[in-house]
Parts: sequence; structure tokens; C-alpha cells
Amino acid sequence: MEEWVRQAQAGDAQSYRPIVEQLQQQIYVYCCRMLGHAQEAEDAAQEILIKGYNAIASYKPTVSFTSWLYAIAYHHCLNVMRRKRLQRQLMGWMRPQAAEASAEETYERKVFSEPLATALDELSVSDRSLLILHVCEERTYVEIGQITGKSPEAIRKKVMRIKARMKRVIEAWEGDEQWRVPALARTKT
Repeated sequence: MEEWVRQAQAGDAQSYRPIVEQLQQQIYVYCCRMLGHAQEAEDAAQEILIKGYNAIASYKPTVSFTSWLYAIAYHHCLNVMRRKRLQRQLMGWMRPQAAEASAEETYERKVFSEPLATALDELSVSDRSLLILHVCEERTYVEIGQITGKSPEAIRKKVMRIKARMKRVIEAWEGDEQWRVPALARTKT
């Protein structure tokens, strides 16, 4: 891979093709997990690979090219998710009755259990991304540090805090009696 990168940096555009072929699926899956919608993920993956090509001259082999490209994907997905949240907020302010669950929220509800989805909803965009990188993408703390520009130790501590927060939310959700008793049984007194 590094040889293709060097050739692409030297101006050989065709050398970027095998890089795309090797990393496109990984980037797409990461975007799917982050954005929750296949079409958005496909668009994002293409944009990320184009950004990678356009910025390849700035790549320095102090980190792996894959980690460098994941850093681009990380920031791109965070920006997309922030834009989506802002758009949902604006829609809610303009027409509260017309605001519906986003594709991301619908996807999370289908894929994850209700307690886990509730816990994920309470995470910030950046915390959710760290968790996805570590748990779903199986990236090490060193790799995540390279992607986010933070130290591996800071990432490790942050992931531990995120997991603890999620555990508290899930335990609180599961411990809430209203969720265990069917709605009809609660109304009969």
C-alpha cells in the first residue's frame, strides 16, 4: 500500500486506484455505522476517498495510510452528523409536527436493543464515533489517537468513561419498572 501511496504522491493518479479498491469497503462500513443510512454512507465514502486523493501530498508516513484516511473519514462523518442534527433541530423549530425520526435514529432502533439505542442516543457525536471506532471497527487506542489527534491514553480513558456512562443508562433503563409492566396492566387500578 505504501508504494501505491508514494506513486500517487509523485503524481501517478492510477496508483490511487488499488488504494481505493482495498479501502473502499472498510470506509463504507465505517460510514454506515456512523451515519446509519446506506446511501449517505456510500456518498460519504466516495467523498472521503476523493478528499484523500486531493490531500495525498500532505500525507506523512508517521502513521499508517489507513489511519490517515480513517482520520479524514472520522472528521467527515462528524461533520455530516452535526449537519443532520442541526437540520433536524431547524425542522423541529419551523414545523414541530413535521419532524420525524431521522434515518440514523430509525437504523439504531432496528439494529440495537431499546436500552442500547437509548444509551447511544445520549452520547455526543464524537463519543459515539470513538465507541464505533473501538468496538465496531476494532481500532486500537493508538490508531484512534492517530485518527483523532489525541493521545492513546486519553482515548483509553475516554472510551472507559463512555462505556461506564452507557452501562449506567442501560441499567437505569432496565431497572425502570414502567418498561417491565405492559401498558395495559399499568392503567388498571
